[in-house]
Amino acid sequence: MFDLHKTKDTARPLTRRFGSFVAAVAVTFATGSSALAADADGPLADAVVNKYDEIPVDLLAQYYEQADTTEPQWTPGGGVFQFFHGALGPGAIYAGPRRDGAFAYLIYGNILVAWGSYGYENGSGYPITEEKDSWPGSACSHHSTAVTRQQSFRDSEGRIWNYCVRPSDGHVSAFWDYVP
Repeated sequence: MFDLHKTKDTARPLTRRFGSFVAAVAVTFATGSSALAADADGPLADAVVNKYDEIPVDLLAQYYEQADTTEPQWTPGGGVFQFFHGALGPGAIYAGPRRDGAFAYLIYGNILVAWGSYGYENGSGYPITEEKDSWPGSACSHHSTAVTRQQSFRDSEGRIWNYCVRPSDGHVSAFWDYVP
């Protein structure tokens, strides 16, 4: 369903997700509502909660209907995430550690599955864009003219990973370009 390759250097060994620990920042479901509420002592956790509130209605039912945990989890690298599931499968919200503020991004469907198989944030890093349409001249357009959706991630070495989805069959390609 997907292939993982790079464009400029020798292959990086695959890593496996090695777990996470529960954050001190508590996020719980409000009674009788699907809205999340967060303690005020964590900008990354707040970014995850705020992102949840911004999810388009169609994606809520498809991937973000119910949280898998009642609170966001911290990654060993200092990011925050929360997994969900819906009628079409899993979804996640990730906020990576950044110097320029707290930004959270949605990851879902085949891109989430492919990114997970490569080690989540431990493999190709944290998301730096939402999933979006690719365009002529975009990173994904160089690998297949049939690719129409893409999402980018930045790893700890500064490489930008692009995950590209071909909607006709769900095939995902992942490759990286180094950005100094």
